[in-house]
Amino acid sequence: MFKELRAKPKRREKFIFRLISSSGASFLGETNPAEHGFGFSVLWNSFHPGQARVSLHAYTLDSLETRSPLNNLFEEKIAYGGSVELHVA
Repeated sequence: MFKELRAKPKRREKFIFRLISSSGASFLGETNPAEHGFGFSVLWNSFHPGQARVSLHAYTLDSLETRSPLNNLFEEKIAYGGSVELHVA
């Protein structure tokens, strides 16, 4: 699968992000040319019901294939009732 993905032409040179959370934390940045994609998540679990974990990261095909650490761009815990806004260009 990774060989097939590497053989395909790139569709984008980069992704540009603007992220703002209700706590006032923010991130403005972009992926580097080697990075293939990104992931964004908001995770809540019943062990910490008063908060959720927000994460934005980028990855290369090599890092996925070798299960290497991802490029963490933003991480924060937001309190119950908080919010996060992500813009991707």
